[in-house]
Amino acid sequence: MKKPLFYLIMVILTLLIGFLIFGNQEHQPLTEQEIQKLSQTFGDKFSEMRKSQQNDQPSSNKINTPEPKVETQNTQAIIGVIYKKQGSTWFIKAKDNQQRINQITEKFKQYFLTNLKFDDNQQPQFDHLPKDAKSGSKSSMRYATFMIDGIEVSVINLPGDQDTFSNVKRWMGQVGLNEKSPISMQFLDDKSTIFVKMPK
Repeated sequence: MKKPLFYLIMVILTLLIGFLIFGNQEHQPLTEQEIQKLSQTFGDKFSEMRKSQQNDQPSSNKINTPEPKVETQNTQAIIGVIYKKQGSTWFIKAKDNQQRINQITEKFKQYFLTNLKFDDNQQPQFDHLPKDAKSGSKSSMRYATFMIDGIEVSVINLPGDQDTFSNVKRWMGQVGLNEKSPISMQFLDDKSTIFVKMPK
């Protein structure tokens, strides 16, 4: 139904009801039941016309809300161990996409947490690692580099008692996490060993 015709009918119905209720004083006033019946009829007619108007709208005017698209993102993740030793702090870390980090989690924990020992000089001993895990890649900051199933593991030693939380926060920034993002931190050996996995 076109809008002008719709509004014209609405005006006529409104005037008709007003006239029946207030317009002719010579006739007997309408009872309350009759007024309610007229109001109900008016309301029903209004609803029918509104529905008809909506159905008559061209399809080009209808708003089609597209279904939200689920985007697959390459979520980055980190797994690491921090060792706070006398005079220095060790950081052992692997970074890759989350699926690959999850795949090496148990092996990483076995190599660098469960079976890793330190000598009397507080130096880590990596003799238990398989030969194919060792890598000759080094940098000025790295003590050593290893490979686990194609994922690089860096070993860094910094002097003194380093601020653990500042370093963990820096790691979070490397994988796009913020301070409210869920991560896992396990404090072991009287809090001198911290196992970190992010996201949780």
